[in-house]
Amino acid sequence: MRLALTALVATLVLAGCNGPKTGQAMPDVKLVAADGALVSPDQNKGKVVLYVFSGIGCSPCDQLAPYVRKIRSDFSASQVVVYDCNVWDDTLAGAKKLEEHSGVPSVQGGKAIHDWLGIQYIPSFAVMDGQGRLSAFKDGVDSPDELIDAIKGALATKG
Repeated sequence: MRLALTALVATLVLAGCNGPKTGQAMPDVKLVAADGALVSPDQNKGKVVLYVFSGIGCSPCDQLAPYVRKIRSDFSASQVVVYDCNVWDDTLAGAKKLEEHSGVPSVQGGKAIHDWLGIQYIPSFAVMDGQGRLSAFKDGVDSPDELIDAIKGALATKG
C-alpha cells in the first residue's frame, strides 16, 4: 500500500513537470488570422506576443475580454501583439466567431500552442518574448493584472 501511494505521488509530481519551461521556444505552428491571412512568426519578431486561450460560452473568458481589449489599446502594436485562441473550436470559422464575440484578433491553430502548454483551464494565457520564447504562462487566469504583469515583465527583459 505504501509503495502504491509513493508511486501515485511521484506520478502526480512528475506530471506537472512535462510542460514547457520559461525560455523555451514555441514550436513551429501554423496560425491563420480570422481574416484568412497567415500569421508568420517573422511578423512578430521583436514583439511580445500575448496568446489568450478562451472559448465562446466561457463566462470567465467573457469577463476577461474587456481587459484584453484594454491591453491592446494600452500597449503599442509595435511592442505587443495580442491573439485570442478558441480552444473549443480551432477552425477558421471558430476564430471568426471568437473575434466577433470578444473583439480581440483571433487565430486558428492556437490549439497546437494550447496542447504544447498543457492547458487544462480557460481562460489561460501565454506570453512570448521578442525571440519567440515562452516568457510567462498561466493555466487559468485569476486576475487581469496577471496578464499586464506578464507583458511588462517580457517588455522589461526584451533587450
